[in-house]
Amino acid sequence: LADGARLWTVDGLEESSISDAQSMVTDGELLYHFCGDVLSVLDAATGAQVYARTMDREASYASPFIADDRLYLVCGDTVLVAATGREFVPLAACALNERCDANPAVAGGRIYLRGDKSLYCIGAAE
Repeated sequence: LADGARLWTVDGLEESSISDAQSMVTDGELLYHFCGDVLSVLDAATGAQVYARTMDREASYASPFIADDRLYLVCGDTVLVAATGREFVPLAACALNERCDANPAVAGGRIYLRGDKSLYCIGAAE
């Protein structure tokens, strides 16, 4: 907003879960927040909670990200992939050989993840 007016506030999330948490990510319609083992999804226009889901893994320090209508959640040594949208639809779990805490980068149709000792490049082979 040009005038800095507040559209809504986050009342459905614990205050302590926001201070040290990863960044939120949006697909333009929904806002995704992953902290501890809970994925919270909010309506970006109103702030109303769409759903909250307890995952079977805890978030690492890496922020969630979206690429090609897929939500990626980095959970230590595993990357969980889900469809974006108003319902949780899991698509895949990709196991890595080490813990990843750095924010991923997306470029050229590939996802780059920095682990404790390695750099991973995930993408289609040409």
